[in-house]
Amino acid sequence: MPFSGIIPSSLIYLSVDKEELVDYERMVIAVTALLLMFGIALVTSITHLFFKRRDFEKKFKFIANKVIKKLAKNHIKSDYNVINLAYQGYISMGEEKCSQ
Repeated sequence: MPFSGIIPSSLIYLSVDKEELVDYERMVIAVTALLLMFGIALVTSITHLFFKRRDFEKKFKFIANKVIKKLAKNHIKSDYNVINLAYQGYISMGEEKCSQ
């Protein structure tokens, strides 16, 4: 953020009387704008991934809770870690191999 405010404003004040710094000033402003857009896109992507992961965790907890209750009816004790390992195995092997 300092680069988006300090450098362009200092170049504007320094290049008031000098015509040879106009191209440099335009280049710095353009690069600063691109960096700002890239930063905003990066923060947006990271935020989206964070909320998507949080949503996945909520769904997993809900489903794991149901599975733990079903297993408890058959007198099988388990916790979220065991269910997570079973779920990861299901994801990696696929539905066909798990049903056999």
